[in-house]
Amino acid sequence: MHGAWRPYDEAVGKAATCDYGQVSCYFGNGVWLYAQMPDGGSTKAISVEVTDAPRPKAKTEIRWHNGAWQKYLKTRGWVAA
Repeated sequence: MHGAWRPYDEAVGKAATCDYGQVSCYFGNGVWLYAQMPDGGSTKAISVEVTDAPRPKAKTEIRWHNGAWQKYLKTRGWVAA
């Protein structure tokens, strides 16, 4: 449909709200776009792979913090290892 009005083209860059998988966007002049997201808007992983994060070699104190290895430097404190 060349030249047909497609409201989703005008949605680019507009603010939208999402509540429990229901998405709404207001274009103005009484025009709204509504959409329902599958699974309530939560994305399910197709597969999950769990691997070990080997401890890095360091001469200073080392720790696992917030999902990453860190080493302690006297001058800068805890930094990425």
